[in-house]
Amino acid sequence: MCNGIRAEILKIRHDRTSLICSAIALCVPLLLIIKERYIPSLDDYFSWLMTTNSLYIWIFSVMSSLFITFLIQREYQDRTIINTLTAYPSRSSFIISKLSVWALWYAVTWIVALIIICIGYRILYPDEFGAAGIKLTIVLLAKSGALSFLAFTPLLWVAIKQRTSFYPSVLMGLLFTAIMMAGSQASGNMILVACLIPWSAVSIASLIPDMTNGYFIVSGISIVLCAVIGIFLAIYAFSRQDQ
Repeated sequence: MCNGIRAEILKIRHDRTSLICSAIALCVPLLLIIKERYIPSLDDYFSWLMTTNSLYIWIFSVMSSLFITFLIQREYQDRTIINTLTAYPSRSSFIISKLSVWALWYAVTWIVALIIICIGYRILYPDEFGAAGIKLTIVLLAKSGALSFLAFTPLLWVAIKQRTSFYPSVLMGLLFTAIMMAGSQASGNMILVACLIPWSAVSIASLIPDMTNGYFIVSGISIVLCAVIGIFLAIYAFSRQDQ
């Protein structure tokens, strides 16, 4: 499996699509910093961080959907998947390797974005800059990033089912993102409903600081179950697929 992961990393290092997805994802916090620098609209760092986190997670989720779509689709489109499978001890290893590379790209891009946002914090709000603010930023972005990745793992299954087609997983990624956006507007009795839906649960759980909170627990269970089911379906679908 390690050989397979290394092979996947070598593929994306010079892949134009992965570079474009990364560049767009990293341009978002930069543009938000520039916008707030020259057209200020928020008085304090907390408000800016909440706005930035929401916008970034939505756009990054779309870029992540494109990344995993191209990562899988390329194997079918170039008809290299049969040769690629020889590097893996089993078909499930192929899926886990793809998932690992997706997670690695996701984590690296997210960490770079986190650094950019912290720099923006120092530039935009020097009077509020401090360890407490940096800690809040790291916790909020780490939580929202991890939860959104888990909630989007069913895209791996969709990408495998679609084979050479491009649109199904991208459209599904857009749908998941739209549900996530709707979850950020949930209030009253609708909060519990939003917690039960994995993608809207990301918006709810990422804003709850107390991990013992009932809403956070329900959201966490919903998201983890979604991830487990998504990975299982991907492995099952690929194991039954004739190349």
